Amino acid sequence: PDTARVVVGEYPVTDCRQMVGGMGAGYALAFNGTLRFPLGGRPFIPDETGAAILRELSKVDIKSIPSYITGCSSDSTLLLTSDYGDKLAVGVREALVRWHCEDADRDLVARADALVFCGAPNSLMADVLAWAPDVPVMCAPAMRNVCDEFYPLAELASYIDYLTMNSLEWQHLVGREKVRREVPVVTVTDGPRGSRIYFDDGELAVPTKPRTDPVNTNRAGETYGSTFFKVLLHCDPEFHLSRSVDVDLALHAGQIASAQANRQLDITDFAFPPDDWDESTASQAEV
Repeated sequence: PDTARVVVGEYPVTDCRQMVGGMGAGYALAFNGTLRFPLGGRPFIPDETGAAILRELSKVDIKSIPSYITGCSSDSTLLLTSDYGDKLAVGVREALVRWHCEDADRDLVARADALVFCGAPNSLMADVLAWAPDVPVMCAPAMRNVCDEFYPLAELASYIDYLTMNSLEWQHLVGREKVRREVPVVTVTDGPRGSRIYFDDGELAVPTKPRTDPVNTNRAGETYGSTFFKVLLHCDPEFHLSRSVDVDLALHAGQIASAQANRQLDITDFAFPPDDWDESTASQAEV
C-alpha cells in the first residue's frame, strides 16, 4: 500500500490440489490432539466451505470440535508454493477473528493434558488462560497475533510456558523483553539459517542442515514447534510448574526439533515425520 511499484510475473502451475491446512490442523495431527476451530454457517451447520473442511479433516483422522460463527464464511486459503520453499498465501480470516469462547471450551480445557494456541485471537487466549488451567501451555502465534494492538501478545507472557514463532514475527513482536523475561523458553525459527532458543537469561543458536534440493516448507514450523514441546514434556514433564528450562534440555530439544523439521521438508502430503527420536508414547494435547 505504500508503493506504486508492481512486479508482474507468469509461472506455470504444475499441480493443483485441495487439502487440509493451517497451523491448527497441523498441530492437532502432530500431537494426536483435538482441534478446536471456528467455522462459518449456522449453529451446528457449516457452510459449504466448512463442510469441505470437515471432510478433509476426517480424511486425515483429525478429531475436531468446531465452533460455529454465524453471519460469516468459513476461512480458506489459496497457497502458492515453489519447488524451493517459497510460499504466498492468499485468503481471508473472518471466522477466526470473530471467534470467542463458549461454554464448551471450559469442558475441553478441563480434560486437556496440554493447551496449544496457534493463531487463535489474543482475546480468546486471554479468556481461556484466565481459567488458570494447570497444564503446559504452548503458543504458536501468527503475524496477526503479533500485530494485535488491542490485546498485545506480550500481556499473555506470564501464562505461556513455551512460545514458538518465526524470525519475522519475532522481529515485529512488541514487548520482546517482557516475553523473554516471563516465558520460560522461546524458539525463533529462521528457515535455512536455523533457529535461536531463548531461556531464562540464556540464548542458543541451533544450525540446520543445508539443503539445495527441492523442498516443501509446509508444516516445517509446526514440526519444529511440536517436536520441541514434546521433548520438553518428555524430559521434564513439570517444566511448566518450575517455569525453567536448563541449557542442556534447551539444546537437546532444539537439535531434535531441527532434525525433524529438516525431515519434514521431504514430505509433500499432509503428514509429519515419525517421533522415532524416542520410543515412548508422544504427549497428547488439546489444540
